[in-house]
Amino acid sequence: MRKLFSLLLILSTLLAALPASGEEAEVFALEGTIVEITDDALLLNTQAYGEVQAATDEDTVWDTDVDLAPGDYVYVDYNGQMTRSVPAQVHAARVCSYRLLGDVVEIDAEAKTLLLRLQNEVEYRVNLPETLDMESFDAPRALVYFNGVATMSLPAQISAGLVVPGYTAQGEITELGEDSLMLGEGQEALQVNFAAGTLPEGLAVGDIIRVTYDGVATRSLPAQISAMEIVEISR
Repeated sequence: MRKLFSLLLILSTLLAALPASGEEAEVFALEGTIVEITDDALLLNTQAYGEVQAATDEDTVWDTDVDLAPGDYVYVDYNGQMTRSVPAQVHAARVCSYRLLGDVVEIDAEAKTLLLRLQNEVEYRVNLPETLDMESFDAPRALVYFNGVATMSLPAQISAGLVVPGYTAQGEITELGEDSLMLGEGQEALQVNFAAGTLPEGLAVGDIIRVTYDGVATRSLPAQISAMEIVEISR
């Protein structure tokens, strides 16, 4: 009888810990920049917890409009359980990342917002991260990472997790490879490295393009930049 009572007590305790019927389990979230990607995990640099490894598997939901790479900003949903290891570890129930790239129309330093105009002329009011240095932000373009949620207002409003300043370089393609191209010749040449899917279809040597990049160029000869976006100007 005592054994039966003990088993019933344990069972009732376990049932009490489960969500009630129709009640969803609580979801926790963390966000950060991808440091490394493996087949079964993302290593993130987060402001709240430092480096965190988010384990992924066949049950992980991928809610993103891009192929993720180191440097991208993501939002991870998990069940609240985080190990005390170094780095801390969680299991990712969902990985979310959306981004917008456009022209900076105006900046409101006091409200800490900017107005972003996309190539299709759609505008977004972007609420900027608290960590962004408004005094040094003078880029003509911006790449904005957010969680995919936008208001129904005009313009729509989003809250950015990360904003990458965008600068442009324009010129004629003189060489074209599988993952890089060359703009210009001689001492003025510029090597543009790009990821799969960034290059517009049909581009050829002699075409004029505009490249958006983060403002960072190597000191090599030729200098090298990494493209956020490549747009064909003319042929």
